[in-house]
Amino acid sequence: MATSFRPLAIRQELRKHYAEVSRPKEYGPDGWHFLLRTKDGQPRSLLISAADHDGIEWAHASIAGSEQVPAYEELTWVHAAVFGDGYSYQCFVPRSSHVNIHEFALHLWGRLDGKPALPDFGAAYGSI
Repeated sequence: MATSFRPLAIRQELRKHYAEVSRPKEYGPDGWHFLLRTKDGQPRSLLISAADHDGIEWAHASIAGSEQVPAYEELTWVHAAVFGDGYSYQCFVPRSSHVNIHEFALHLWGRLDGKPALPDFGAAYGSI
């Protein structure tokens, strides 16, 4: 049973932005699946899951459209719903490591505790 997330709180946050948000359904050993509909009627699927990697619990969230990639703004909504005020990352990896099982999906990864996984690049000079 999935325990790392608060699916009803995630649903409540998503309902601020989407016309429809399904009740969460368990997904895998520690995850949830939501069906969403944008205000202009576009269907979306949101999957969230958690897993241990090298002793740290990581969360993954993916949002997919059936005919188009969701807008960046939607990814910010997913970040707020799943990661709150914590850190999450969109990754670009070498082609040899790239995995794509849905052509219209966007992904976020972050530590489940919300801590950063990268250094504070702006600490010394205020920006990179």
